[in-house]
Amino acid sequence: MTTGGRTVSPQAQREFTMLCWDNNLEEVRRILAAQPEAVHWRHPDSGDTGLTYVAALGIEDCAIATLLLDGGADPDVKNNKGFTALMLATIARNGSEAHIALLLDKGADQTIRNNDGHTAEEIAKSIGRPEIAAEFDKYRQREAQRASDAKTTAQAQINAQVETLRAGTQTPLQVRKKPLQIKPKANP
Repeated sequence: MTTGGRTVSPQAQREFTMLCWDNNLEEVRRILAAQPEAVHWRHPDSGDTGLTYVAALGIEDCAIATLLLDGGADPDVKNNKGFTALMLATIARNGSEAHIALLLDKGADQTIRNNDGHTAEEIAKSIGRPEIAAEFDKYRQREAQRASDAKTTAQAQINAQVETLRAGTQTPLQVRKKPLQIKPKANP
């Protein structure tokens, strides 16, 4: 793999992804400080990234996953078997509700299908993990609440501007944050 204009050896990629698998936060931090592009490195045999490995651990500590995602790791990258980090968090031995919530909140696409045609949510249901499947419902509820809150905030801002206009303390041009641009008429 070539990143940042230099070739990265398969061994370096293997070592980095295995540090993620080992949940070695300090070493992962050290490598990312020197080589930020490591968030994209893949294990040469499995195609796993550090993010897919840490998601597969099934632990509640999301420090490495957060570090990788904040560094630009793509949550939707598939390994050689077609599994994303979200899918691997779903089937992790202990199941990691925290990783699932983090991945969804950071934009993981829950509609992606693995090589067998299943989404992460479908996998959770098929393996009898209702507590994991519930995370997808919680995410949809959070998203609906965010949309509702944004709509309420926008409506409150509009109402405040209307009241300002009704009170006569400002003109419409003063209420607008960006002044209107008046274009001169073109001569025929």
